[in-house]
Amino acid sequence: MVRSRAWLGLLLPIAVALPAQWTMEPVTGTVVDPRGVPIAGAEVELRTLAGIDLRGLDQGLAPPWRRSARARTDRDGHFGMQGPVGVPCLLVVDHAPFAVFLREGRLVGADLRLELESACTLFGQVRAAADGAGQPAEVLVLDEGSPVRSVRTDAEGHYRCERLASEGYTVRFLPDGAAVPKDVDVELTAAAPVECSPTLRAGRTVTGSVCDANTGAPIPGAALLLGWQSPVRARSDAAGRFVVAGFPEGAGELHCLTPDHQRGIWHAPQAGAGEATFRLGAGTTARGRLVDERGAPLAGAAVAAFGVESNTQIYFHFAAVGRSDADGRFELTGLGYDEQIPTLLAGGEGRALVGREGGHKGIELDYGTVVVPGPRLLRGCVVDADGEPVVGVEVGLWGGNDDRFAEDRLREESRCRHDGVEMVAGWRFHRTAADGRFAFGDLPRGTYEVEVRGVQGARLGLVTGVQVKDRVTELRVELQRDPPLLRGGARHMPWR
Repeated sequence: MVRSRAWLGLLLPIAVALPAQWTMEPVTGTVVDPRGVPIAGAEVELRTLAGIDLRGLDQGLAPPWRRSARARTDRDGHFGMQGPVGVPCLLVVDHAPFAVFLREGRLVGADLRLELESACTLFGQVRAAADGAGQPAEVLVLDEGSPVRSVRTDAEGHYRCERLASEGYTVRFLPDGAAVPKDVDVELTAAAPVECSPTLRAGRTVTGSVCDANTGAPIPGAALLLGWQSPVRARSDAAGRFVVAGFPEGAGELHCLTPDHQRGIWHAPQAGAGEATFRLGAGTTARGRLVDERGAPLAGAAVAAFGVESNTQIYFHFAAVGRSDADGRFELTGLGYDEQIPTLLAGGEGRALVGREGGHKGIELDYGTVVVPGPRLLRGCVVDADGEPVVGVEVGLWGGNDDRFAEDRLREESRCRHDGVEMVAGWRFHRTAADGRFAFGDLPRGTYEVEVRGVQGARLGLVTGVQVKDRVTELRVELQRDPPLLRGGARHMPWR
């Protein structure tokens, strides 16, 4: 909606170029304060995913978000910019003295209302349980598992996080030497700062060694971590020896990583000091070349290889991430060498995210030439039995590129269980906008299922066999029964 000539003029000076492959539409809205009063001069920043969302295992491709566009509000609080339709995005409004506004999801070009909140403060001191002395640590503030703030305490363990929104968070403490305590749930309000001051146990000390399984030679510089996504706690010395202090009591895992070997995992006993010996076998190396639909090399494209399975939750056996070079070639080392054949994902950042399942297993795994096409857009709307738009229901999408299977056997098995591509990248979802619209703008050619869910995940509708072939595919989902609790009233729904 065009508000004023001045508002449109804001688009030109500070717009940032986005990848040309995405389908672009105007993103417009209004920024208001907690009383609903428009805010002039607030900067609205649009960020897009800078890699492949590998469930937190793609930290080597950091930062996870890249600024793609920004605009300042006019005197009436209005803003406008160009944004990619149906692509994972993060909207940020950092305007003091209000809480930093964060909204994550997929854009559908709706006229947005961004309501800033009064700022909340979280503070505290990390102390040792034995003597109460302050302990330095990293402090992570998480919202539904996603970090929204990361700060470092001072030498005495004091920290302070300001301008947080008023809601519930999980606080995670990563001390330098002591055992990692349990996460703490807090509820913040603007009425008063909230204190969260954990006490740390010393934990136990684990010593050990790292060597090559074939030659027995010590491996210096190996990284020791307390889990898949933990910071590095120690490294092996020239003799392959290491000491990890602050290992928590109870069952736990110690992970060992080197660039050219398989990941080692040591399962700790319930109590007492431990001696961990890692004999690391040579890792599988995955190679290949990424090209576009014309055969031109794709430089700097994100690529990941991993082994994954799912029972009640997703479990990774191994993972490696990287980017293609100037000629589109990639090489990922240190992959597991067992019954798990790696799944490959490549693309993103303005291109479709394509996968490869299966292939010849060995020390050298050559994927050959992988074509990463431009993305396809699937968009549509959800309506009830009367044809009225349904607002705020969750629309989920299952599927991937049809040519991802190296063998017919794997394709048939995927009919009974989800393959690696589907488990990690094939499930996309967000909520319908104020006019019932939804969009998924980063798809490869393929066959998909579209599912609509309501309160507590209740299935409201399912469309199977959706063929996404053309640049834009339109879909109208008509629900057979009306969900009255989810209609009307809500002008603006958060994306998820």
